[in-house]
Amino acid sequence: MYNLIYTRLQSIQDARAVELFFQLLKILIDELNLGPENPKLSLTVPKSQKRFVVNLNARYAITLEHNGSIGLLIEASDFKRAQKILRASRLFRFSKARRPDDYFLKYPAGSLTPGRLNSLLPMWLKACRNHEPWMSRSPYRKFHSRELYELAMDGWH
Repeated sequence: MYNLIYTRLQSIQDARAVELFFQLLKILIDELNLGPENPKLSLTVPKSQKRFVVNLNARYAITLEHNGSIGLLIEASDFKRAQKILRASRLFRFSKARRPDDYFLKYPAGSLTPGRLNSLLPMWLKACRNHEPWMSRSPYRKFHSRELYELAMDGWH
């Protein structure tokens, strides 16, 4: 699995995006106290897609895309505020019980300046904290990469 992870990391041309992804992943794990055996967390390296996906239960919490974009979960109540801080380059909306719900916003890593990131970070962590109790297990846990978790916690270099 380490070979796939490193091959995928090398294919992402934006070193800052990779660094930022691992920083944010570590913050998420630490802030929500998501240990390596937590069944709600799933860190995946999809073989058919050139990206990294972090699921919290059944939702994307954060992604690192092949083009260096970072995706973040944002609650519907914070969507307009998040868009004022930095307009997402791409977005989609989750649904819950067939009704529109929270958003997943993608940003080019270069646009996530420290000031913008400091403003978006509390909204992202709030969305993740509020989503964490919804389920007891991620349906994607069977795809979980312990190696990716270890790299996030020990440093990926």
